[in-house]
Amino acid sequence: MDRVTFDGTCGTCRGWARWIAARDPGGARFTLDPGGAGADSIVVETADGRRLVRSDAVVHILRVLGRRRSAAALALVPRFLRDLGYRAWARARRRDRCTVGDRPKADRGGP
Repeated sequence: MDRVTFDGTCGTCRGWARWIAARDPGGARFTLDPGGAGADSIVVETADGRRLVRSDAVVHILRVLGRRRSAAALALVPRFLRDLGYRAWARARRRDRCTVGDRPKADRGGP
């Protein structure tokens, strides 16, 4: 099972975690870990030992959750451009004090 670490203090990040949880009933594919407080990137640690950050993590999550067209379209964009967009989004969410969204109904943390 893959572990997704995100900034649990950020409403935007919690919203993204809720989106993942809604599409992964029972946590069959992902363990969500809100322990990345202040992190500038979502991180996916895959079951096979890879560590994916920023847009690579997003592409992976979309693929695993069956959003193959969205993942394929995003993957067509060169990584440096995807990550440039991701970093701009991360700066904006911090500037806005991460006020979008609220706490997830149920956190699915791991050991």
